[in-house]
Amino acid sequence: MTVHSYYLKDNRVIEEDYKNVTLDSPLTWIWVSNPSPDEINELSRIADIKANVFEDCLDEAESSRVENDAYVLIIYRAPYHEDSDIITIPLSFIIKKNIVITVCNKSIKCIEDLSRMLSYGRGKFLFRQELPGIIYNIIDKVNEDYLSIINKVVDTSDFIEEKIFDINKENIQKILSINTTLAYFHSSLSANFEVIKILRKGYLKPFRDSEFIDLFDDLYYDVIELIDAEKIQRDIINNLFDMQSTIVSNELNVVIKKITAIATLIMVPTLISGIYGMNFKYIPLSGNPYGFYIIILIMFVVVIYLAWYFRRLKWL
Repeated sequence: MTVHSYYLKDNRVIEEDYKNVTLDSPLTWIWVSNPSPDEINELSRIADIKANVFEDCLDEAESSRVENDAYVLIIYRAPYHEDSDIITIPLSFIIKKNIVITVCNKSIKCIEDLSRMLSYGRGKFLFRQELPGIIYNIIDKVNEDYLSIINKVVDTSDFIEEKIFDINKENIQKILSINTTLAYFHSSLSANFEVIKILRKGYLKPFRDSEFIDLFDDLYYDVIELIDAEKIQRDIINNLFDMQSTIVSNELNVVIKKITAIATLIMVPTLISGIYGMNFKYIPLSGNPYGFYIIILIMFVVVIYLAWYFRRLKWL
């Protein structure tokens, strides 16, 4: 449970107890991570917004969107490292007057890093372009996080491609994990793209200045590049998975061919010896003193011929 509040005074970043913030305060950013019910009620009092708005923002199923009421609500999905997997979770911006409240049910590393920077008195850039600048810079950090993860996917897929013929459980698990991550990214980035489209068109009151529209133009093209990069990597991973499946299938076919060839080599002498083991009085060569050696020679010749034939077919 974390709540931090920052504002700019005399060109210095000041960390303020969020309980002292009011709607008449100077431009203030409040970072809220996994808040308690008491903290939600306090934020509701500060912003004069119903508590259930904050509670809804903590729902992981919330999709990216923009709402414009007595306040502005922007939900932008961000990547989150959950154990060994990477998923996306909603990052919500609640804007009223000069207050920007960023709410998330988990701690997002890139936002925590920004908050830590502000705690040390750095990060004045966050407030230089007024209220839209806060939204821009935070979303920009989230997009950089997306790009960093996609670049790691590129490195991993290159490594797997080099080891594509080394079929093992670990490689298959990596491919499945990457594919799952990219599936999350595809859904989230597509929805985030719609949010940025709305912001760059200046429909919302705090974002109507042409300077701020130019800011979100940059984010618009950044998200397009992220979507393109994600699609390319998803296609590569799908191709790697298909190649892995093809290699496994081919190796299985090779094994089956070898087993078939060996079984045939064993079957022929077994069949001949089985026939001569029958309890009949008259069997070819039964009276010949060299009959045993002749049958053994026939078995040997047939086995050699079959071995040569299967070798020619590359079954052995």
